[in-house]
Amino acid sequence: IMSRIVREAESTIAYPPLFEELKSLIPNDCNISQTVATSAVNASLEPHIWAIVCLTGSGDTAKRVAKFRPQVPILAVTRVPHIARQLHLHRGCYPLVYEQPQLADWKADVEERIRWA
Repeated sequence: IMSRIVREAESTIAYPPLFEELKSLIPNDCNISQTVATSAVNASLEPHIWAIVCLTGSGDTAKRVAKFRPQVPILAVTRVPHIARQLHLHRGCYPLVYEQPQLADWKADVEERIRWA
């Protein structure tokens, strides 16, 4: 019964107005990471976007994105298992633990983690 109630309640959310309301609550002097999170959620309102991929070590990036309640899933890629467990508590976050060793080339490492996600 609870599952049915949650599914019905989630299906009635009007995501664009909710995003605009949540965005209006953020102070204008926010930092760069908050701006990037806002932009990612804004882009996710497009019909051809299926997920938001966050590469995170501390989980902060995924948490900032989750704060705006995007209608698409947030794939949070981290190398830290306890961070992945914590991210399960945030709405829409699907943490993925990337267990491969870090590559010497930062750009190649980022590309590999995105491809893996």
